Amino acid sequence: MVIRRTIYAALAVSALAAADAKLNHSIKKEVESYRSQGPAGLEKFIRAHSEALARGDLSTREALDAICAQYDCSASRLYWYTDFEAAKAKAREEHKPILSLHLLGRLDEELSCANSRFFRKLLYPDPRVSAFLREHYVLHWNMVRPVPRVTIDFGDGRVLKRTITGNSIHYVLDSEGRPIDAIPGMVAPQPFLAAVSTAETLAKRLASLPPGERESALEQWHRERLEETFASWERDVGKLQPTAPLASANTFERVTRLENASKTLWPSIAALQRFEFAVGPQVEMEIKSLLPSALKANQLAITKALTETPLLRQLRFLNTAVAEDSIRNEYQLHRRIHEWLSTQQYVSVQRLNARVYPELFLMSLDDPWYGLKPESAYSAINET
Repeated sequence: MVIRRTIYAALAVSALAAADAKLNHSIKKEVESYRSQGPAGLEKFIRAHSEALARGDLSTREALDAICAQYDCSASRLYWYTDFEAAKAKAREEHKPILSLHLLGRLDEELSCANSRFFRKLLYPDPRVSAFLREHYVLHWNMVRPVPRVTIDFGDGRVLKRTITGNSIHYVLDSEGRPIDAIPGMVAPQPFLAAVSTAETLAKRLASLPPGERESALEQWHRERLEETFASWERDVGKLQPTAPLASANTFERVTRLENASKTLWPSIAALQRFEFAVGPQVEMEIKSLLPSALKANQLAITKALTETPLLRQLRFLNTAVAEDSIRNEYQLHRRIHEWLSTQQYVSVQRLNARVYPELFLMSLDDPWYGLKPESAYSAINET
């Protein structure tokens, strides 16, 4: 009798495993079918599974991520191409530019580089950003190399996993994959939206020009953006340090004076911009309305304050940190993109990206240790 029960139990487990495998295969085939249809397939899936998505069903959200090729896609619902040739074909078909994210790691995995994780949480879910990208761009991402990760084993069963370095950049490309502009690093939704909107207008204008005129028009556009960036940076510093000597005809001297004057001013310069951002749809409004009352409520109970104040401080710090990152990236990194593209044409995004990582991000993609293993460091550990 015991043997019979054991056999029945084993058969039941085997039947369940077979059913699960069949179900998983069915779901995988459904996801592949929707994915193969491009953005239209994504919209069909969302309509077909709207109720499950609304209640946060985990398996449905995972299927959505696979169709989008983006982790946490339920907030932004953007379709990303991972095949560059397919993205270019779609761009030519719809007469749209391409927004190509180059990152460390994969956008469809949780532990991609830190910037891309913030894009998934803060940038793409912003309703203004997601709606504009969906309507005006073909989206593509490319892993430039795996992201370095560190695992800390606390010895009691707890394990902490984090990424430790990396950077990412959004390239605006025409339908042939030629760079038009690039938006480096972390950026808040408001300036990001302004950048991709302006670049899309430029892309449409360039598409109607013959090759020679296209090149000169693109170079002139970047020269104008470069001067606008300098002028904006000088105005911001002048508001905070009216006596700072900034005027100079020499570009090197101009940059040096601005950078020296800005060393202690970046948080104040960021505050001048009044950037708005959201950690998800409607969340920015909720944070703004929540913080004052939550901080006052914390004054009524010590235990409540000890528990909740650190989180509220993190939300405030996140806001200011993103704002400062945005303005520094615009004045320091995006400015150099304008310098490069005002004097040189790049026929492929790969050629420009090969310059961006070592020269702009100071991260050589050819270094197998990605700058994390200095030759002078000795750890007393055998390393391979």
